[in-house]
Amino acid sequence: MLIESKRPSSAPSARRHSRTSRRGMGSPAWHLDVSSTDQLYPKERQDQPLIFVVMGLTGSGKSTFINEVLGKNVMAVGHGLKSCTQQVEYATITLPKDHETWPNRSLVLVDTPGFDDTRQGEFEILRTIAVWLASAYDSDTKITGLIYLQNIGNIRVGGMGNLSHEIFCRMCGPNALSRVVMATTHWGAVSEQAGRIREQELRTEFWSETLANGAGYKRIQTRQHARGIIEYMLAKQSEAVPTRIQEELVDFNMRVRQTEAGMRLHDAVQRWLGPVPPS
Repeated sequence: MLIESKRPSSAPSARRHSRTSRRGMGSPAWHLDVSSTDQLYPKERQDQPLIFVVMGLTGSGKSTFINEVLGKNVMAVGHGLKSCTQQVEYATITLPKDHETWPNRSLVLVDTPGFDDTRQGEFEILRTIAVWLASAYDSDTKITGLIYLQNIGNIRVGGMGNLSHEIFCRMCGPNALSRVVMATTHWGAVSEQAGRIREQELRTEFWSETLANGAGYKRIQTRQHARGIIEYMLAKQSEAVPTRIQEELVDFNMRVRQTEAGMRLHDAVQRWLGPVPPS
């Protein structure tokens, strides 16, 4: 069985890195496969890939989530203070032929850098993610789902945590929130009682508007939970819709700084650091 993950530099056509293995995943229902960059953005195919973008702060478990879905360590996972994911990376899975809703369809899991990345500025991160999303949309490939991860072990959700969530929502826009799942991770780092208290705060305070406008909520405590999120979103069978930032960049020809997410980030960084260079 071949496994391949890919790391585009600014657009989806750039360099790749891969690892190969002949071992099975232990679960016959999901199959890792190799697909070329061209297959990610097919021009004339009805069976376009199902693309899931995973976002969240550094340390929220984005790479781990993707590895859990894949059943194999394909994405690098950080255990220190420095972030591992500095560019948009993705890996593919082929769903089984007898899948209930999407038989034999390619599923793409996209890993993104967090807005508190230790090696990149916030605007560089936003631009990196935005360009990738715009490239997908410009190739008539829509995003099937967006997953935002939050480390339940974080004692406080404030500052960059709030800003990251707000930028994520502005990137999505109201029409795409029905394609969003907000999820909590790292439940093993807290007691059940402490986790429940923080979970309640997230759902009723920090994420209340997002959830009220159509986003779903899930816990991630096991590999089954990670795959369950994907299956939950696949089962909706509703038509994928473009995110707001895709429409802003492609349909309205805006610059990243002119988008809703860009303006919000610009205002925040100006308050913290002073003037921001044009983007």
